[in-house]
Amino acid sequence: WIRALHPVGWIGKHIIDVDFAGPELMVTVRKSAFGAFVGQKGVYVRLIDRVIRRLINVGVRAMESEGE
Repeated sequence: WIRALHPVGWIGKHIIDVDFAGPELMVTVRKSAFGAFVGQKGVYVRLIDRVIRRLINVGVRAMESEGE
């Protein structure tokens, strides 16, 4: 769902993991593409958070991967 909703089309190949962390969905993204995933001032991540929250009542958080 995140790949389908995100405005940047190529971001799907940079998402490493999506998992539930308590009451929220934690999305782990490669360090090199984290800025593109979050967007300027967090616009893209807030958009995804709002849509997922309305669909399944779960918030979304983004985290950079530590490896790359």
